[in-house]
Amino acid sequence: MNILKTILDKMKLKELLAIAFIASVFLTFMPSSLAQKMQIELFRTTYQSHISICIIVVGAYYLINAISWTMKYAHRKMHNLDKSAIKYISNTMSQDEKEFLIDYFYDNDKCLFRVSANVDMTNGIIAPLESKGVIYRATEISRSIEFAYNLRPSVLNFLNDNLEKGKIKIDTERYEWNV
Repeated sequence: MNILKTILDKMKLKELLAIAFIASVFLTFMPSSLAQKMQIELFRTTYQSHISICIIVVGAYYLINAISWTMKYAHRKMHNLDKSAIKYISNTMSQDEKEFLIDYFYDNDKCLFRVSANVDMTNGIIAPLESKGVIYRATEISRSIEFAYNLRPSVLNFLNDNLEKGKIKIDTERYEWNV
């Protein structure tokens, strides 16, 4: 599939289709007097069915592209993973998940949450955090059953901002989480 995409990109297919569409529309809706002056009236009448098919096919192609772009844009707006991850942290995160984030991602020396941590893959807390977009697996390869996981950048900023504001307080033996 990547080879086909590369070939189509090299051929500048979108530009060629745009040229064909504009030319077809121009030939179809050109006044007869202008077509006679340009001496293309015979060509236009002979190949009008082909020109019309070109308009329909290329127009449909661009219409599908426009609809696809609109759907992707709407999906990104409605399913913003950053916002849903922060909403999950603020509203429904369990105590176990909070303790997991503190145990693995909190740096006691710097008093900040860090980006990455090595996590045992058999830990069941990973699944809900990963599905809600709070963390993601940074690597697909590991030498053991530990994998590197990262906090989503917006989540990292959110947690560190709340640390600075005092909404999250972490001591060596306990923590307060008022987010």
